[in-house]
Amino acid sequence: MGRPNNVAAYNRDTQRIMGPGYTHEADADYIRAGLGEGAYQAYETPAVSNLIRSRGHDAIYTLEDFQNAAKPNLAVFDPKQIRLIDMLGKYGLAGAAPLAAGATFAPDTYGAQQ
Repeated sequence: MGRPNNVAAYNRDTQRIMGPGYTHEADADYIRAGLGEGAYQAYETPAVSNLIRSRGHDAIYTLEDFQNAAKPNLAVFDPKQIRLIDMLGKYGLAGAAPLAAGATFAPDTYGAQQ
């Protein structure tokens, strides 16, 4: 995100998302810090998510405000890649691979302890 055209695209995307009253202009260091912290606001801009996808990644981990860093959100670009398992052990997609031994599934519990 250090290239000037990427920083400009990030600022345009953020302005569009936040609305006309938003006037903050981020620089490359600010953007890098947000990405380094996993801040969802930084990753949800098209300038960032498209750049990540263009480099061959299929998902990103993000953190919402006050979220436990040990339990980040996983944002998958293609929902067809998500495979679900129900309480009876049946898979949500035909041919989905089973979970790895010892793996667990936990629903999003963000805010449940508040």
